[in-house]
Amino acid sequence: MHYGRVTGEHTDSTKVLCHIFDQQNKGLVKKWTTGAYEKPTSELLHVYGSATDRSKDILVFTQRGHETLSRYLDRIYFKRSNPEFLPTDFAKILRAILRMMMKVLREPAYEDFSGSIKVENIFVVDREPRLAIRSGLEDSSLGIKNFCTMVRDIWEKKHGDRSLTIELNHLITKLEDANVTVKSKEFLNAVNYPSLLSPEERVLYRSRARQKLKAMMAKNSATVTVVNKRLNRCLTHKWQSTNRPLAENKLQQGLKLTVAEYAITHKANNQLICYPDTAVGFLRFCRNLEVHMDHTKFTFEDADSDLTKYHPNFLLTLHDILTAYDIFVDPTAF
Repeated sequence: MHYGRVTGEHTDSTKVLCHIFDQQNKGLVKKWTTGAYEKPTSELLHVYGSATDRSKDILVFTQRGHETLSRYLDRIYFKRSNPEFLPTDFAKILRAILRMMMKVLREPAYEDFSGSIKVENIFVVDREPRLAIRSGLEDSSLGIKNFCTMVRDIWEKKHGDRSLTIELNHLITKLEDANVTVKSKEFLNAVNYPSLLSPEERVLYRSRARQKLKAMMAKNSATVTVVNKRLNRCLTHKWQSTNRPLAENKLQQGLKLTVAEYAITHKANNQLICYPDTAVGFLRFCRNLEVHMDHTKFTFEDADSDLTKYHPNFLLTLHDILTAYDIFVDPTAF
């Protein structure tokens, strides 16, 4: 047996769950129970105790109210209304797992758990992941690699292939880089990766990124040209051009933003505010987004979808630039 059987998972009368292990897993069970029983934290599946039955099987008793990650993924809504965006619940649990990993893989207290990032070792309690040790441990340095493999395996099981969305593939490919470690900024900022955010959070990300970039470039003028040049290459449509190609005009007509030309100008405090045909202009527009929306029809889903259609790779590049300069934007922190 490679990992413990679970009993009582959906029995209302059961106050605890019982994980059953063969004697050959005695060492593994000891690591799990010692860590989770003596050092209970929100990252670990809580263990009440353990025992040995007449058949010499080892019994580990854990909290009720949880389910395996596999069962949770089978239960959540996994269809995508937009093929380029992740299902909301899937994105949320991936982000939560990354948050858990930031502690488990970096703090000495979790050393015994750091090599166990696998589907069979992750449970979900109130939509939050909890880690157990139910299958063989591996070197702790494989934690990030195991996460990447796990994501591709889950995707293949759900969709029949390992072709992730463009944004998710971008993240996983970066984390799979041999040079990425638990101390790398690519890993530390992965929890704020655009594809793991909700539409509202992505809208807020663009707005807050503008403020942080402005502050950074004010302190370091040498970065202005480099950052602007890289971001400007992501602008796939010119919003002030009067001679638009037919394809761009059709795209504009499909956008739900109320100002058809992406608000070339608007008046505020009797001053005319212009948005230049640059990345900075686009970010300024994102910061003032609500001003340009029809509030009777405003939804973050529409806004994020439109902004992404207009400049598909902009948010990914923006995140990469921010990460490179050690700027972390957490749109969930208010």
